[in-house]
Amino acid sequence: MPGTGVNGFTGKALIYFTSIFVSLGVFLFGYDQGVMSGIITGPFFRDYFNNPSRAEIGTMVAILEIGAFISSLVVGRVGDIIGRRKTILYGSMIFFVGGALQTFATNMPMMMLGRIVAGLGVGSLSTIVPVYQWLLDNDHDEEGIVVIANLYGGGDIHNPKARDEYREIKMNVLLQRMEGERSYSEMFRRYKTRVFIAMSAQALAQLNGINVISYYAPYVFESAGWVGHDAIKMTGINGITYLLSTIPPWYIVDRWGRRVILLTGAIAMAISLSLVSYFIHLDVESTPTLVVASVMVYNAAFGYSWGPIPWLYPPEILPLSIRSKGASLSTASNWAFNWLVGEMTPILQEWIEWRLYLLHAFFCVCTSYTPRLLPLELLVFGLRLVLSFELDLLYLRSIFEADHSGQMQISRH
Repeated sequence: MPGTGVNGFTGKALIYFTSIFVSLGVFLFGYDQGVMSGIITGPFFRDYFNNPSRAEIGTMVAILEIGAFISSLVVGRVGDIIGRRKTILYGSMIFFVGGALQTFATNMPMMMLGRIVAGLGVGSLSTIVPVYQWLLDNDHDEEGIVVIANLYGGGDIHNPKARDEYREIKMNVLLQRMEGERSYSEMFRRYKTRVFIAMSAQALAQLNGINVISYYAPYVFESAGWVGHDAIKMTGINGITYLLSTIPPWYIVDRWGRRVILLTGAIAMAISLSLVSYFIHLDVESTPTLVVASVMVYNAAFGYSWGPIPWLYPPEILPLSIRSKGASLSTASNWAFNWLVGEMTPILQEWIEWRLYLLHAFFCVCTSYTPRLLPLELLVFGLRLVLSFELDLLYLRSIFEADHSGQMQISRH
């Protein structure tokens, strides 16, 4: 008998609802980017904080990533101890406190304190994984099967697809326990290439210049000739382009493959950033329009490639025994390089001007080499799983099904 699900949602509706909910952590970061890019060039902001220098603005913007970096390293362990729901609740409260401190800031130090506190919340919320994996990993099987049934079986705990999904997740949990948790030293000794790929994908996603555009787009457009409100308007238009470009990966990521998407995205970004640099240096009547067009191409290329894809790699290429550690390092790598780009961009825009975009175009070229490692790593990982766990899987499955067949009585919801 089908259950009522979560807030009346089951199946695809629940998946969409859950996807929107778990994306709120990243949404908070995107919201922060939008707000900060809109105010840092405004006259009220500059007057209120006594005309801060480019270096001060860079530190004020980027210090949020310091908080996110710290929390991304510890939130996985915290979530295991207190649970995902409480972690999400506390992360939201921390972000609220950080936002309040920024709202009532009377000077730059208080503003920076608010941003680093908000970063602690953003890092926590953007790192937490779906809750039912945690339920099964902590032997809350009855709650876990209900959640899975709501997602895959219309609320029916006896639905074959839901039970297959439950068995697969539970078997992975048992295999992880059998293999044992790996230390950091053993992780780097045995899986250093895969960990490097997971970390470098996130690092390069930042070095290719996205936060130059996301945080400092008004500066970019002002340097191209747009003034005041027009620069902010162009920033908003590019934000819409960025948003729309994240939709195609939903449909093409498995059809085209990760490698093709990353390679084409890196090439398009390198070309468009080079054109931004060239048009700003050229400084002709059509420069403002050409720069906006080039930035729109860049945003679209990043949004469908290096924006979403690096987040897929940790769960795909890291073994279960090191997945939490590897994913934590990967996320920390994202925040660390996010901070680096955010801190240096205003300074470099002032020092080297149009040449800054050539620097990030160079990193885009470098990113095109990372995907070349991935097919071999995935193949090795797949072969290792087959050779190491095939017999263990069959053995554990027979025990698992014998122990649970007809014994697990769960009230229907």
